[in-house]
Amino acid sequence: MRPTQIYKQAFEAARNELVELLNLQEKTERRIVEIKQTLVALKKLVAKEDAATLDELFEMQGLTEGIRVALRTSRKPLTPADVEEHLVAVGYPLSTYTNPRSAIYTILSRLVQSGEAKAKSLADGKAGYEWIHRFPRLAKSDRDK
Repeated sequence: MRPTQIYKQAFEAARNELVELLNLQEKTERRIVEIKQTLVALKKLVAKEDAATLDELFEMQGLTEGIRVALRTSRKPLTPADVEEHLVAVGYPLSTYTNPRSAIYTILSRLVQSGEAKAKSLADGKAGYEWIHRFPRLAKSDRDK
């Protein structure tokens, strides 16, 4: 076997593993969102000490990362109101913001400027935002399985 064939095989193996890992990351993030929603629902039924631990976990994640997760785990474009709804559903403490919708819109705009997300006009005329997958051509067929 020639060296170029060996390199090509190694390249293909690494590419395939990357696609698998990206898909696993997406599934893991969706599962994390589901678990957070469950915890938020159960929080009202447990002792305050346990609920405080949950609050500490949520505080470790900044608003920007929370919005990234909302976009990455959504199967459709999200409006700023949708993002806010997602953050509330997973227990993110938006009460610390004077105007959370404004903060969300600002972060969404920054994510678009940085190339992490894209804005699109939705059927109702509202602006929607969706995550830009880093390797859409590679991961799309595997993600749809």
